[in-house]
Amino acid sequence: MSDVTLSERARRAVALVLGTINAPRPAAMDEATLLDCLGADRPDPRWRPHIEALFDEVSIEALHDLVLAGVVDFDQLDRAADIWGVTDGRNHPWIEEMATLTLACLARGRPPSATVAPGQTALELRRRHCARRPV
Repeated sequence: MSDVTLSERARRAVALVLGTINAPRPAAMDEATLLDCLGADRPDPRWRPHIEALFDEVSIEALHDLVLAGVVDFDQLDRAADIWGVTDGRNHPWIEEMATLTLACLARGRPPSATVAPGQTALELRRRHCARRPV
């Protein structure tokens, strides 16, 4: 993606997720579109099958890798699930629990276990510093 530079670890994590959600679909989603969809204020029907797959078909380990690599945090994933209306996905209960645990750690003054500081995920940096493309 041209407007946010991802680390090699983040690129691998995103590539694994995209491989899962793009496999059975005729239109392929790229890194920038995935971030745009996760940060969107309203869903775009063109990408709904991909986002549904993210919350239902992608492994929990792959989602955790996205967080550990600093692509998104659990709160951002939870917000995206709400906005896209996919809170019934297989992975959402785990994401919701992890978001709650992260917020609890921060409230107690302890950093969460993720390797990226709150507010410094690729999604947040993109939102603050880059022009968002239409999804």
